Amino acid sequence: MLHNSDVYQRLKTVIDDMELIDCHTHLRWYQPSAETLTDIFSYHYIATELVSAGMDPELISEDLPAKERFLNAVPYIPRIQNTTTWWGFMQICKQLFGFDSETIDAQNAESLYNSAADKLQQSNWYLDVLDRIKIRKAFLTNEFDEDLHGYNKDVFIP
Repeated sequence: MLHNSDVYQRLKTVIDDMELIDCHTHLRWYQPSAETLTDIFSYHYIATELVSAGMDPELISEDLPAKERFLNAVPYIPRIQNTTTWWGFMQICKQLFGFDSETIDAQNAESLYNSAADKLQQSNWYLDVLDRIKIRKAFLTNEFDEDLHGYNKDVFIP
């Protein structure tokens, strides 16, 4: 089995010890954490998958409150659970928000949303996340004339 091989273990150790530079970040220097779980969930790939799976786009309209948009999408989640984008979202939920179920459904969606809200509202939570995933620097995708007064110079590179 690969996981037991010496080569695998040596490579895993080296990779686990690597510190990273994010050369294409979507973090906003002025607000590095998402405001809500919906900000992460409604990233255009997942939204596109949900609509392709039959969900009415109005159910996740920006005109609706964030929590409502998230809960509206729950019945459509089983239709997109086989996608890599969904896998990535679930990894975020499990590793960053402590979600311990295999799927998001009507019984656990609101609890997940509230748990994520608690974490996302913590001051400088993004620094803990970057530290856990060993990102030491992140290049910004800022505008050339953007006023960067107040950005975290220890983390972000314009």
